[in-house]
Amino acid sequence: MSCEGLKSEHRARKRKRIRARGRLPSGGTSVKGLIRRIDEHLRLKAGVFEFCDDPQCFFRLGVHSLDRDVMVPDGVIQTGSRVLEIHMWNERLPKMPADGFDFAWAADGARRTLYSFRAAARYLREHEELDDVVAVGGESVLFDKIMRRVGFEVRSTREARGRWLDFWETVHSWLLIWAFNEHSLRSYPFQKLKKSEFWMRREAFLDRFPPKTTREENSADE
Repeated sequence: MSCEGLKSEHRARKRKRIRARGRLPSGGTSVKGLIRRIDEHLRLKAGVFEFCDDPQCFFRLGVHSLDRDVMVPDGVIQTGSRVLEIHMWNERLPKMPADGFDFAWAADGARRTLYSFRAAARYLREHEELDDVVAVGGESVLFDKIMRRVGFEVRSTREARGRWLDFWETVHSWLLIWAFNEHSLRSYPFQKLKKSEFWMRREAFLDRFPPKTTREENSADE
């Protein structure tokens, strides 16, 4: 399935259809259901959008201007710069097996993370309205190791936010993991969760995830 960016005039309608597919069954009034609905509300309020139809991609995206300086591997991105922010699509994250971490789950997660980055790079490359985006990044409590391997500058959010706000952000992340991927908490208990931010310049990101060659595309379709 292709991973083309959604046209702006259809984006709102597309979001509604995708959300409907992932909605909880009727009667889902549990705490988990409440957390999912709150997450959906916050996501839409923040302007986070779906950009890829392929279920192998588990990223959503957002575009905003930085409210503070952030570090990248070769320097600093200044306050006010327009950036592409990566958000995890919780419903699509690989579900950890009930008996906990295994290498098959880890390999699938790594493969799909790289695929999702390529999809985001393609979207960034193909949309002229994003030509002024100067950096790509986001925040996560689970993916700091792979972000470093990919080439992002990874730093704790505690220094930027302060201990108190960072604590509540981590609580929020823990609740999302519990609501969407509960078995992951066996390998990632609360005391091990540390929220990090990851950033990379636009040029470096696009170089890291170049377009597929015709041969690669043909091979993927076979």
